[in-house]
Amino acid sequence: MELPSPGTVVAGKYQLESLLGEGGMGAVYRARHLMMNSSVALKWLRADMAGNREARERLLREAQSAARIRHPNVVQVFDVDTHEGMPFIVMELLEGENLAEVIVRRELSTPGILRLLLGALHGLSAAHELGIVHRDIKPENIFVVKTRQHPEGVAKLLDFGVSKLDKLDPHSARLTQTGTAVGTPLYMPVEQLTASSDVDARADVYAFGVVLYHALSGELPFDAETFAGVVLNIATSKPRTLKQLRPELPTSLDKVVMKAMARRRDDRYPHVPALIEALRGVLDSLGQPTVAYANTLTPNPEEDSFDALLRHDRRRKQRVGIGLAVLAVIVTTALAWPRGGSQPVRPNTVEAPAALPEVVQPGPPVVAPVIAPAVTPATKPVAPKPSRAPRLKREPVEPAPSSKPAREAEVAPAAPLAPKKAPVGKSGSLLREDF
Repeated sequence: MELPSPGTVVAGKYQLESLLGEGGMGAVYRARHLMMNSSVALKWLRADMAGNREARERLLREAQSAARIRHPNVVQVFDVDTHEGMPFIVMELLEGENLAEVIVRRELSTPGILRLLLGALHGLSAAHELGIVHRDIKPENIFVVKTRQHPEGVAKLLDFGVSKLDKLDPHSARLTQTGTAVGTPLYMPVEQLTASSDVDARADVYAFGVVLYHALSGELPFDAETFAGVVLNIATSKPRTLKQLRPELPTSLDKVVMKAMARRRDDRYPHVPALIEALRGVLDSLGQPTVAYANTLTPNPEEDSFDALLRHDRRRKQRVGIGLAVLAVIVTTALAWPRGGSQPVRPNTVEAPAALPEVVQPGPPVVAPVIAPAVTPATKPVAPKPSRAPRLKREPVEPAPSSKPAREAEVAPAAPLAPKKAPVGKSGSLLREDF
């Protein structure tokens, strides 16, 4: 069974356009989704591997792992299907090159390399949070996408085909058996080379330390002509430090990389976030920004989820509710404001006449029917006094007569009290006893 040729339509919706490359287990095609009219990448198993059960499981493992992670620094997987019995996975189409090609050209500065790989480390950290250990971190599995907005590139992790999931996954036991080393030896720690089933996230920390060493120095820490020689060097020898290869590199960076590559896994960084924090500290010491790794080419998948849409809708409703409440307060205040004055009307408040002193009278309380207008002291005119009860000191007043005006005021509050004409003396002045 041979690989399909360009122009073939597979699964009724993907038309193959060109062959992008071939690897040890399969080939990658550029294709077009006919219904969506969008470009995608299709990864196939090689014809001689299509009947291999382990190879098919590894391809399925790659699709499942990448689909679970959904991180901007991990290649996205959209679909899994078969064509004439041959399985394939549908991934996002990436334009760029892998990190191995970038290392050969030696075109990135030290801060540029650190910022680029910080992005890949964040994708790897997202995988570890889901219990997925990559187990094959190497420059060929780190793809660099360059755009005008990101001249240094955005790193994306590829190939989770040999990843180790949590212990509850039944497929993990078949792909990870004692006595079988899985991965690329030059980037594998001792515990992975000895085919230990107890490989954890610190194996990826070691591999990333080797990638950093390779990218910064252009050399590998351990190398040999045979697999046995590589294993022996990793298990027994000590690599040259980065400072020995590149004296201009900061000592702090040398210490970070060598700690990540420690032979004993207990001597390495315990997890990827600790390595990220150490590299950010190096960039800070160099006076370099550390935010470039956060630049991504694809939106955060959480913002595309249904839960995120619900959260957005709730926030929108809350903003609308707050806006309506503010508008109601403004309208209420405007309606309560008097049209002809400068002070708002105070509800349930009665002001006593400014010219009348307080008089205590027996009987039921008297409600003032009229609010006297305020008069400024500078222009206070001499106004006639409204009728009132006689002073208690001069003439006792019976309770019945005194309560009658009050009762009339309660019945007809709108009628003003008749003013009493003040007596005038011979000289034209007001009599003193009237006060």
